[in-house]
Amino acid sequence: MAYSNQHSFTITSFLGVIFLGFLTFRDGLQPMDLVGLVALIGGLVIAFSLLRTGESSIDEADEVLSLIGTRPILLEFYSNY
Repeated sequence: MAYSNQHSFTITSFLGVIFLGFLTFRDGLQPMDLVGLVALIGGLVIAFSLLRTGESSIDEADEVLSLIGTRPILLEFYSNY
């Protein structure tokens, strides 16, 4: 269950490409079928690279506390999973 939660975008994308490939290639290989399949794969690669989160710039809680000081502040935590 944890694997499917952590890799849901990849799993769904893979299944979508397989499904679209099956639908487009069942009546023969047409040039526009290849264009559509390549566009889907390219769009998924671009979406994955743009939406993926990067490394945190602050690793320790002490660094955060030194930046905040005594001011009230709203912290938002994000988890990739």
